[in-house]
Formats: sequence, C-alpha cells, structure tokens
Amino acid sequence: MNTKPMSAWKANSANEWLTAAEAAQYLKVNLLTLFQWVRERKIPAHQLSGVRRCVWRFLRPELDAMLSPSSHASLTGAANKGTAMRDG
Repeated sequence: MNTKPMSAWKANSANEWLTAAEAAQYLKVNLLTLFQWVRERKIPAHQLSGVRRCVWRFLRPELDAMLSPSSHASLTGAANKGTAMRDG
C-alpha cells in the first residue's frame, strides 16, 4: 500500500494531471484563454466524460513541451504570418 501523501506522489509523478484552473495558473493565462486554446486545438487537452458539462485535464509534461520555443511560434505563428503577408 502506498503511504505517501497525495502531494508527494503528484510532485514525483512524471504524468501529473492538472485541472483547467491549475493549468491556467501554470501557464499564467486566464482560464477563458485556456479554454479558447482548447477549442482552437492549440493546447493538448484530455476530455473526461461528464453528464452536464465538459471536464478537461492537462498533463504537465505536455504543457511543458508546449512552452518550448518552437511551440511558442505555433501559438503566435498564424497572426504573424497574416501580418507578414500584408506587409510583403
């Protein structure tokens, strides 16, 4: 039987699951921005089955990968490409 406190288990887990509020705080964005990114498929998210509402969970390693410099370009790339096309 595992006798570690839940917080210790989560800290050591390579696949730490975050709620939407925790993910928004981790990414330092507004919760509504996070949900917009989910709708636009700009951020990896996992939908849990819910009867009345959609429940989302996020894996910390996937969020970390999204924060890498190459993925930052994918989040802002569409806006920058549109600007470059108008300017060019």
